[in-house]
Amino acid sequence: MKKAILILAFSVLGFEVATANPLSWGVGIQNGIKDSGGVALTNVGAADGTTALVQLIYAGTDGLVDVANQIGTGQTGDDEVIAYSWIGYSTPYAGAFQMFGEDAANNTKEDGSIYYIRAWEGASPSVGTGFVPQGATFYGNSGTYTITDNTSGNPEAFSAGGFSTNVAIPEPSVIAFIGVFGGGMLIARRLFSKQA
Repeated sequence: MKKAILILAFSVLGFEVATANPLSWGVGIQNGIKDSGGVALTNVGAADGTTALVQLIYAGTDGLVDVANQIGTGQTGDDEVIAYSWIGYSTPYAGAFQMFGEDAANNTKEDGSIYYIRAWEGASPSVGTGFVPQGATFYGNSGTYTITDNTSGNPEAFSAGGFSTNVAIPEPSVIAFIGVFGGGMLIARRLFSKQA
């Protein structure tokens, strides 16, 4: 009862109440995922969680797909892993090449928020953790999906296509160099703008 009164009060005052809207996600036969050599990712002969890892990722407030690294979940910048699964997961894709299905993820992001799917060459080192594969050197990103109807509470579906393949993971030293170089350029820009 208290929750209903609170929602009504926010509605009367003109505030938008954030809803937990279901977002189903997956990859079907028409847009399956291949590895860096162009071979379809598969889980034939393997159990869920022991094949290629796939992640549903929120692109952050800037809406940009950040490069991946191989630490923890593999995300960088303001990107955020929302859910993860494996190639060949779920009916009707159990045991299938390059496809997977997933139950709805819990989306609380507002309309206009951008999601994408990232697939890794290899299984998560600990089944069920969603951490990036040990020793993986490549990943692929899907095209993006924009949330359009979250405020209504209606479910949305993201069946990804347009996967990039053969995307190399930058070495940690390269990521560090980019960070240092970018920071140096920012400091230099501020110094020059103060002198002007």
